Amino acid sequence: MSAAKTGSAGSAMQSLPAVTLVLGGARSGKSRYAEALIEAAAPRGTYCATAEPGEAAGPVVLVANEVGLGLVPETPLGRRFRDAAGRLNQEVASLADRVVFIAAGLPLVLKEPG
Repeated sequence: MSAAKTGSAGSAMQSLPAVTLVLGGARSGKSRYAEALIEAAAPRGTYCATAEPGEAAGPVVLVANEVGLGLVPETPLGRRFRDAAGRLNQEVASLADRVVFIAAGLPLVLKEPG
């Protein structure tokens, strides 16, 4: 079993694919995991908390909240936001080479290259 599937962002992630999407709920450990991926792949990786198109060079690790696992938002605006974020995550996941879901600080690889 690879390190990615056992909880480490280290050795198995040293060669990052072009685009990795890391998803998780609030305080799930997704940013810490993404930062560890980039550190393990350094100096080739780019970690962007915010970025403009074209700013990144080399592998890119994107981090997003998974908003569909919580309570249904009370307001219509909140529900529209949840739905739009869910659709966007689906689109990005379909384009990403690797997708990792983080829960309780542990990674679950949903999609691998190849």
